[in-house]
Amino acid sequence: DLATLGRELVIRGFSKRTIREYLGINQRFLAWLGKSAKSATGDDIKNYLLFLKARGLSNTSLNLSISALKFYFEQILKRKLFFSIKRPKREKYLPTVLAKEEIIKLIEVTVNLKHKLLLSLMYGSGLRVSEAVSVKIQHVDLIGSRVLVKAGKGAKDRQSLLSRHTKELLKMYLEILPNEQDYLFAGSSQAKSRGGAGGKGHLTSRSAQNIFASGLALADIKKTAGIHCLRHSFATHLLQN
Repeated sequence: DLATLGRELVIRGFSKRTIREYLGINQRFLAWLGKSAKSATGDDIKNYLLFLKARGLSNTSLNLSISALKFYFEQILKRKLFFSIKRPKREKYLPTVLAKEEIIKLIEVTVNLKHKLLLSLMYGSGLRVSEAVSVKIQHVDLIGSRVLVKAGKGAKDRQSLLSRHTKELLKMYLEILPNEQDYLFAGSSQAKSRGGAGGKGHLTSRSAQNIFASGLALADIKKTAGIHCLRHSFATHLLQN
């Protein structure tokens, strides 16, 4: 049945991340349940949600679990078990925002040109980390000062601006890239020279997170922040201007 779930998620165009999460949630539920999914009841699902809550899961994570379980039971097994299950309220967190001076220092202390460009692009264009690492060279328009974001959140393409600082870094960066490189930020397996084998992978989101964390440490920024705060900072500074 989980194989059927995976196939249906792929057919309906869910992202790889969502597919992985939905499969994992349902696998863990069935392991906890100790019986077949066809024997599960609404009380079983409620008790499992209580079990997750007791383990410290946030309301956001509980909502994701409900969505995954509901899709499996209603769309695959054709069982209606969720009519009495209410979603918990989402927590409201204020996102961490870095000051402009902190952003400048973060980028300045990052010596590696590739890493410096990544941080500048994420902030200056307001990109999500998954979008930034997936940018292809052909999607960058230096003349028009734009970058095409392919299949962003909601599987929609969109255009974003390129800041003057990002354009300057891009010009230097593009001069040193091999002609056959596809992604702007190649992963470690990317061919380093012309005619190299492979060359199809891009930098992972985890690697980008590590680059950001290293920059925070070098810049001596004490705020607790993940790389996504660059996008929050972009939006906040736009509003301020």
